[in-house]
Amino acid sequence: MRWQNIKLKEGVLYISKTKNCESQTVLLINLLIEKLKQYPYSLESECVFPGQRENSRHLKNINVAWKKAHKKARLKNLRIHDLRRTVGSWMANFEISITIIGKVLNHNDSQSTKFYTHLNTYVVRYAIQKFANEIDKCSNL
Repeated sequence: MRWQNIKLKEGVLYISKTKNCESQTVLLINLLIEKLKQYPYSLESECVFPGQRENSRHLKNINVAWKKAHKKARLKNLRIHDLRRTVGSWMANFEISITIIGKVLNHNDSQSTKFYTHLNTYVVRYAIQKFANEIDKCSNL
């Protein structure tokens, strides 16, 4: 993730190529925007999360950090992708429409989203912000 792809004033992250070989615009929640504003920017690297090694441009693998967080939280058998499923399930529980959930999860077809039970950017941002606000009530971030 490069700083040039993040537009904090617009509240978006632009991804030029996803695993589906398509571009994607990710709408950022307010909490993340504030955290990114506080995050140290380095002129030495164009990457938001630069690698630890001198010859590494950016962080390529989060397994070490994931394992530490996993252990600290005393979680068992939890994969990163499970968090994505949890987002979809919780949004459905908060009565957010399947269409909006599909947009948030970047699903290409409604069949993928139906597992979790006329759209514009404002509606999608409202949905993900509503979700983030509910999570914020439950946590001490």
